[in-house]
Amino acid sequence: MQSYGLKKTFAFTFANQIATIFLRIPGLLFPLVILNLLPAQNVAYFYIPWMIFLMFCDFVSLINGAFLMEGSHKERDTSKHERKAIKLSLLVVFGGIALFSMFGEFILSLFGKEYIYCSMAKIALFIK
Repeated sequence: MQSYGLKKTFAFTFANQIATIFLRIPGLLFPLVILNLLPAQNVAYFYIPWMIFLMFCDFVSLINGAFLMEGSHKERDTSKHERKAIKLSLLVVFGGIALFSMFGEFILSLFGKEYIYCSMAKIALFIK
């Protein structure tokens, strides 16, 4: 009996790890694609804001996972937890945009003045 439970748990854990790897691949490969298109120095100016972006994506993922676990205990409250997760995720996303808009230059200045100029120029290109 225990052997069957262990095999089932291992299969689930293995599938979960594979899914996590495939979830992370695009975020990790994108800088490598950019490296093939741009000189290495310009990729460094891209990489720091990209990592800040991925940090906010991780926050949203953690929020959604927490509410998913909370909703799995009481299925009748699942829709309530989904609405909470969506509201909090939007708050984190728009809060992150607001914070980066206000303090982005300061945050990037911690890495060097060149990061401010290059990153803000790229943001301006996206806005236009």
